Amino acid sequence: MKQLAAWVPTWEEVRDQEVLKTGHEAAIELRHLVEIQKLKEARREVVARQLDEFGESEARVRAHQTQAHWWLGSAVLAVLVTVVSLWLGVGWFVDSLAERVALTGSVFALSIIGGTILLTVLAEHVREEHLRRVFACLGVVTVLCALSAAALLGIGRMAATTLVETQQHQLGESSQDLTTGAAASSALLQRAQTVARRLGQLAILWGILLAVAGDLGTLLAVHQWMRHRNVVRTVEPVLREFRSLGEELAANAHRQEEVRRRPELRYIELTLAGYRHEQKRASSAEAERARKEAEQARDAKRASLGRAIKWTVIGFVVGLSLFGIAVFACAGTPEPHAPTMVVVLDLSSSVDTNAEFARNVQAVESLIRRLPAGEARLVVFGVSEASFGRASLVTLISPRTPGRLGEYLASWQERAINEWHTVARTLAPNANGSDLFGALARAAIELAEAPPGPKHLIVLSDMRQVGHGFNFERWPAGDPARIVDQIQRKTPIPKLESVEVWMLGVHTVGINEGHWNQLRAIWSEYFRRAGARLRAFSPNRRWGGQ
Repeated sequence: MKQLAAWVPTWEEVRDQEVLKTGHEAAIELRHLVEIQKLKEARREVVARQLDEFGESEARVRAHQTQAHWWLGSAVLAVLVTVVSLWLGVGWFVDSLAERVALTGSVFALSIIGGTILLTVLAEHVREEHLRRVFACLGVVTVLCALSAAALLGIGRMAATTLVETQQHQLGESSQDLTTGAAASSALLQRAQTVARRLGQLAILWGILLAVAGDLGTLLAVHQWMRHRNVVRTVEPVLREFRSLGEELAANAHRQEEVRRRPELRYIELTLAGYRHEQKRASSAEAERARKEAEQARDAKRASLGRAIKWTVIGFVVGLSLFGIAVFACAGTPEPHAPTMVVVLDLSSSVDTNAEFARNVQAVESLIRRLPAGEARLVVFGVSEASFGRASLVTLISPRTPGRLGEYLASWQERAINEWHTVARTLAPNANGSDLFGALARAAIELAEAPPGPKHLIVLSDMRQVGHGFNFERWPAGDPARIVDQIQRKTPIPKLESVEVWMLGVHTVGINEGHWNQLRAIWSEYFRRAGARLRAFSPNRRWGGQ
């Protein structure tokens, strides 16, 4: 009997089973999270009802807390006033320090405890409007006691001051009459004792009034502090629980969404792992196939060594023959044509900035020095408000031969540079416009009529066309291709096939980076349509042509 082959699962089947397992686990965990959410929502509803029963919002709880701090400070101040007044009042009757401390503490503590209990009972059993009357009456009594104590203090001070002045006056009179001094001193002593007893009575009454005012003030402040503090201690934990339950519900919702997405994420994870495995296996198979092909190639190469040698000899002979033919062909080839160079020099006022015009003039001189022998041509045109109708500024043709030591070419370069200096002294960047389109059209005619050979167009300008309805001094907004379409409709783009274009000295003064990049994009599209090869668009003046 034929044995059955063992079943080997694919990675897709393993992935499906893993995703199925993850889905069941996620369903179980999701059920648990849903039940927890129900419990927390039920608890949050209970807490919300408790807050409704309290009738205190979060802002009111903060207000109660602030008022509790304020009343606590008032109670501390009232305690100090009460203790000091009781201490001074008890001092008239008791001389021992321990007795004064015990008597002051017992009077203060018992009055505060009893008063607090009384106010608490009244707050629970008396209606709100009656309780307000009680508090108002106690406050009025406190104020009256404090005012009375202040009045008694003033009376005592006046009486003491009057007594001192009277004593001083009588002592002055008794010092003048020595015979009556003893009798006056005795009468003065009796009067002083009488006034001292009255002042002592006033002081006792002052201390009692202050003690009563302090007790009542302390009692009211402590009661208000306890009332506000009870609200804070009762409602604040419920508010905290309400906020924490909201945060826990949000976290539970986030966890539920994670659990719901877990099977999909597991599917994606396993699929990516399978794809990577397949890619690795394919790469290994490709490498193995390449190795086998290389081995087969080496075997075939060893087998055909004789044939390779034969073909090598044949190739050598053929190559040698072709080389000889090429040598003879090159010997009869005429010398390469001399280049033609057309320079467009900007004479508009926009280049009269930071010596840009002077650098452009110097660049023309550098081009003259680099002009080779062989009747190479250099023509310079100026850019003004009407460039097409202007004649060339200078036309130079190099000698046919440079001389044995280059003396012919050097002598010609010196004469050409002197001629250029003479022309340059008459030039100034004062043109009101910048007709680059006309100058390029005139340069295209010159290049078209030039003899065969390399053709170079060097533009020394900031490339800011002003004329023919265009003003590139401002940012030419829009698509460069559309702008070139508008240019072509107004003035035809010249033909510059096989011409290398170098736009040098495109300075950035007065414009930003975006404006400069827009100019480069427009002129690149312009010369692309003209059929020219754009080699440079740069604020520098480095020419790399030959």
